[in-house]
Amino acid sequence: MIYILLALAILPGIFISIHVYRKDLYEKEPLSYAIRAFMFGILSVFPATIGYLFFEDYFTGPKNLLKTFVYAFGVVAFFEELAKFIFLRLYFFRHREFNEPY
Repeated sequence: MIYILLALAILPGIFISIHVYRKDLYEKEPLSYAIRAFMFGILSVFPATIGYLFFEDYFTGPKNLLKTFVYAFGVVAFFEELAKFIFLRLYFFRHREFNEPY
């Protein structure tokens, strides 16, 4: 059962990555570079988790729709996107392969 859940969590990201890689018409990045970017995306979960654990105490207690909405989109999503941006900015923007928008 756990393997099915793991596959359901990872496969959409893999399929989207393959689609984006195949749609790059002009100057494809090396495949190892694309795999590295995917792995950094997976690793970005750990600093994001540390970030939103600081705000977890404020959002514990009685739940309501507004509190859940703010926690999901204002705290969790913010820290996850921030972690991905930091990986992009500090690692991938420095490489010469990162030379065109998709």
